Amino acid sequence: MDSVTAEQHMEDLGTTGQRTEDSGITEQRTEDSGTTEQRTEDLGTMEERKSHILELLGNDGVSTVVLVGDTGMGKTWMAREISECAVRKGSCYESLWLSVTEKYDINLLYKSIAHQLSLSFITEEWGDEDEYIDSNRDVKDMQIEEEEPESLKHKIKAKLEEKRSALHEEKKYLLLVLDVEGNKMKDNDLPNIFRAALPSGDCNPLKILITKRKSEEAPINEENNKVSFDPLSLEESLTILENSIDKKIKEIQGFNDLFDANAIARKSMGLPAAITVIAGALNYIAKDSSGDWTLESALEKASNYEKAAKGVNPLISCAYEMLPGTVIQNCFWHSVQFFHKHGGIHYNELITHWIMEGNFDPFDHIEKAYKEGHCVLMELLDRGMLKIQDDNIVSIEGAALNMIDSRPRGYGGIANLGLASVLGNGEWEGLGRIRQTEGMIKTLCNPKHWQKVSTLLIDGSCLSLESHDSFLDCMQELQVLAVFNPKFTSITSSLVKMDKLLVLLLRSCNLLEDIAHIKKLKTLKVLEISGASQIKSLPEELFDGMTDLQSLNLSGLEIQTLPSLSNLKKLRLLILRRCSCLNKLPSLKELINLEILDLSGASSFVRFIDPTLSFLSNIQMIDLSGTAIVRLPKFKDLPNLTQILLRDCCGIHMLPNLQQLPSLQILDLSGAITLNKFNCISMASLDDFRILDLSKTLISELPSIPSSLTELKLIGCSELLKLPCTTALKNLELLDVSNSSKLSEIEDKSFQHLTYLHYLNLSKTKVENLPSLSNLKNLRKLLLKDCSSLKNLLDLEGLTGLEVLDISGCENLDKLPNLNAFKKLEVLDLSGCRALKVEGNVSFEHMSRLRKLSLDQCGGLNLSEIAAKTLECMTHLQILKLSGITEDMSSISSKLTTLTNLIQLSLKDCQGLKTLPSLEALSKLEVLDLSGTAVASLPVLEKLSNIRELLLSGCSSLKTLPSLKALIHLNVLDISETGIIEFPYEISELTCLKRLVLPHLNIKREVDWRKIKRLPEDVDWGGCGISIPTETGANGRKLSILVEGTQFFHFLKENHELQEACFKQISFSVRPPSEQANNGEKFCYSDEVMFSNYRHFSRYRKDALALEIRGFNSFPTGLEDVLMHTEYISLTDNMFMKNLSDLDAVPLTKVKGCRLQACPKMEIIFSEKRDFELAKNLEILWVSNIPNLKRLYGGEVQSVDFKNLTHLHLDCCPKLENVFPSSQFPENLAILQIKFCDSMKTVFEHKKPDECKLSKLHTLLLFELPELTSIGITLQPLRKVKIRKCPKLDISEERLKSEEITSHQNE
Repeated sequence: MDSVTAEQHMEDLGTTGQRTEDSGITEQRTEDSGTTEQRTEDLGTMEERKSHILELLGNDGVSTVVLVGDTGMGKTWMAREISECAVRKGSCYESLWLSVTEKYDINLLYKSIAHQLSLSFITEEWGDEDEYIDSNRDVKDMQIEEEEPESLKHKIKAKLEEKRSALHEEKKYLLLVLDVEGNKMKDNDLPNIFRAALPSGDCNPLKILITKRKSEEAPINEENNKVSFDPLSLEESLTILENSIDKKIKEIQGFNDLFDANAIARKSMGLPAAITVIAGALNYIAKDSSGDWTLESALEKASNYEKAAKGVNPLISCAYEMLPGTVIQNCFWHSVQFFHKHGGIHYNELITHWIMEGNFDPFDHIEKAYKEGHCVLMELLDRGMLKIQDDNIVSIEGAALNMIDSRPRGYGGIANLGLASVLGNGEWEGLGRIRQTEGMIKTLCNPKHWQKVSTLLIDGSCLSLESHDSFLDCMQELQVLAVFNPKFTSITSSLVKMDKLLVLLLRSCNLLEDIAHIKKLKTLKVLEISGASQIKSLPEELFDGMTDLQSLNLSGLEIQTLPSLSNLKKLRLLILRRCSCLNKLPSLKELINLEILDLSGASSFVRFIDPTLSFLSNIQMIDLSGTAIVRLPKFKDLPNLTQILLRDCCGIHMLPNLQQLPSLQILDLSGAITLNKFNCISMASLDDFRILDLSKTLISELPSIPSSLTELKLIGCSELLKLPCTTALKNLELLDVSNSSKLSEIEDKSFQHLTYLHYLNLSKTKVENLPSLSNLKNLRKLLLKDCSSLKNLLDLEGLTGLEVLDISGCENLDKLPNLNAFKKLEVLDLSGCRALKVEGNVSFEHMSRLRKLSLDQCGGLNLSEIAAKTLECMTHLQILKLSGITEDMSSISSKLTTLTNLIQLSLKDCQGLKTLPSLEALSKLEVLDLSGTAVASLPVLEKLSNIRELLLSGCSSLKTLPSLKALIHLNVLDISETGIIEFPYEISELTCLKRLVLPHLNIKREVDWRKIKRLPEDVDWGGCGISIPTETGANGRKLSILVEGTQFFHFLKENHELQEACFKQISFSVRPPSEQANNGEKFCYSDEVMFSNYRHFSRYRKDALALEIRGFNSFPTGLEDVLMHTEYISLTDNMFMKNLSDLDAVPLTKVKGCRLQACPKMEIIFSEKRDFELAKNLEILWVSNIPNLKRLYGGEVQSVDFKNLTHLHLDCCPKLENVFPSSQFPENLAILQIKFCDSMKTVFEHKKPDECKLSKLHTLLLFELPELTSIGITLQPLRKVKIRKCPKLDISEERLKSEEITSHQNE
């Protein structure tokens, strides 16, 4: 499926509640892209086999047919073909498909069949008013989920009888397809259990088609018939491969020259799945070559791939390596782990698993995470790594289950919960049928039946709109609850009453302060409370009752130690990442089932109490990266330990004995800066050892290393002088000694023994001569960047597979290797090779695969000029950097339009460039650097909406800019030292702009400050002529500017005259750069948005300096001067504020109006003496949505004086009980508005209300104050009164308008 279709389908699924039927994915994939199986339908052997199976099923004496073969042999495809064909030919009246795990649940199987049959139900209780129901399919799905198993069984039986009877023919059978791969059940176990739900009688025969692996083959009953699936012949493999490649790809010029079908077919080893998976990868890459792979490189990889783990088909492994990016790889490996223990799963449930494991973190809305998950799902389906079945059930290609996760941290080091493994014992039914709707993912059920919800994932922002207890009280059947970015400060009472809860996830809960009550949740198997930085300690007995807990994640808590874990004998994952205050652990002796121990980022962790970890016999991974540990416990007799990760453990200077770790595969000591030797430790006996990372250590010699090693990283080893002999490392694939600044000698004279080496990095070393690299046919990347001592390169002609050659910065290299040998080169970087001399005929014509060509500041004969003449041959170029071309470039520049894949184009200091052609064809362009050229004008940029950087520094002939409005993603604009004479006002509309460079810009026209609505985070003004603002805004109002960051105010501080003028003429709204904002949002400027806060100040003077500070996590230094001049201040969504004193001790003596909104940590507004000075001058106070506000004032009550306060507005402050005591009587108060303050009991606390009168109060609004019983003072008749939903306040609006009222209080 192409990306547009997937995106449209995502919209159909509906992040706002509108979606198509679930069947859409299966139907759409078949319609859009077809299936490999359909394209191979004409295979003779397969057709013969299909006919034979259909013949067997038609035989009255045959009740069961078993398809047996290794994974990936086409059994599932054949079963689907048989199922469709039998229905199409009329041999059977219905076909049902069940994917069965080892510990299946018959109730789940009944539900699966009910979904396939689309059972109908009486729907009276589902009224039209149910706004969350979007289709009849939704209703049916919800009803099936709510139906009792016995009722479902009878409905299934009746439906099947109805279907059979409708045919008016005898002897038509019901076909039941059982996909039981990975299941050890006997062939007749499930049918016997299931027969109760089937029509009975001789005229209702049941035929069963079972798929089973050879290794799982159970005894076949005499009535069963077995059909074996063996590897395909080479001819059959070629036929499938030819039919699996999209026709459009075959039409690409040069495809046939690159496509070695015989080599790929041979590597499939006769496995159909391997062919379809590699074909899926090639098809996908051909459609989207924007990643690391081109079709050429992918075809080359598939044809020549040799290394695969034992038991893994080479093409399956090759296809995995072509997966782009870590997100999709993480999702794939979670799927592998999941399908090892589970059968098929609805795609919604699989995406939800990915979300819960944190594969899309961080995210602010579940809809965004779900949408990203859906895109990943579609790509894995398109690539053939996952398979879609009827009713949108997803499974994995079985041949992929044998793969080994060779990533440095692996699945265990990345997962947040480990759901795939910890809940795979058959005791849990899974998440159930779920759906994504606005702000949540929940159990599919009648919207009226919230009590039946068993799974709920919800945004904290949605949950905060409800009363937590009232919302959760009705969901006491919950088994899975996940809240992302919760807003509550303590565990709610309704949550701790959930006695069926198995999984509780509270992620990014930075407001949570207390979790003590969680100890009541004794049924929990999985618990994550992460990002709760307010939690400093935990009760010692917290986990005593959680005896079933298997996964515990407390990442990001500020605790110093953990409570006792002695009762957690079933615990398998203990994740304490980023617990920066944690300094020790309790004894782990009772955690005999522990598999993952992750303390990465626990920077204060010093030691284990236990001197040895030998009791952790099941431990697989120990991650202590970034801790302060000095002495490691003994790693003895740990037969399952595969990974020890000690990155950035600066205190470790020695290691324990590792020889008794027979399964050890990965040892990462990178950044252990005090480690200087191994103390005679040998690892030669570790036969499975694969990865050793000693980067940034002080080692000068290497330990004994086994020949199984595939990756050796010695990056930044400052004491390494010599690279020792590598003769024994015959399996080495990666060698990286970059940045080892003292390395000058390599003991090997040749690397020819490293036949598997594909990556060699010697960058920033002092190596003068390289060992011979000839005939390293697998070498793909050779990096020699900044090897300043390197003077020559020996013959590299044997490197026929080389894809990347980076010799940039080799300033003493004087001879260029023969480039004509590198026909597969994709990256060539010669920038900074100033001494380079070119001999013989140099041409770039043969480099048709180049994706990056950098010749910036390359000396000798001008290679840029040579390359520029053959640009039309480099159609795959994504990055092109040429420089120093002095000859006229008019004929060359026209060739740029053919490079439609360009992402970066740099023609820096090419004085021969005077004009540019239209660049509309370069729609992918993100960086355009024309610095130092002679261009006098730029072409229209409307089609270049992807540009991130536009660099024009030193273009002295350039007088004007074209319209920049289309550059909606522009981050950097550099127009310094150009001839531009007018300020670029359009920057106000470029909401992504972060840096504007203006030095030495001779702006001759006076700057119209009214047109500057927004300034980016980083503006370099140096030396440009900027006039002082003298204008006023519309209707006499001050000008207004949105400023990202505070650098502009630092600039004003150094320019006093400009600062004074700005403070007189401009009001500011200050936001953090988007990546520093506490919600990560980008802000769009508009006058309406910016001044919406100021409109609440009824006496706001239009000529006063107003300042808004929004979205900061810490006080934005640099605002001190503007704060001292501010008269109206708005403070919104600032996480650092607990009271006004947090404005960094700046005296706010001029402030007359203050608005406080959405500052969740604020408990008191006026808390210190300087705050009290502000209160004296304050005329307007507007407080909104401060959930933890308890009082307006603190300290000495008598010190607070609100004598000038005329307008008070309080809104959504649920913990505020009263406003003023008698000593803070606001005698001039004219307007009082209080809304949604749940705990408000009285407004004024005064013992003698008759003595207190607000003679100037004329407007009173009280709305939804359920506990308010008294106002507490005497009121004069009011002009305007509104009282709504204050049930305990016994006073009418009419009385308040007509007479003086004292002490308004219920009897």
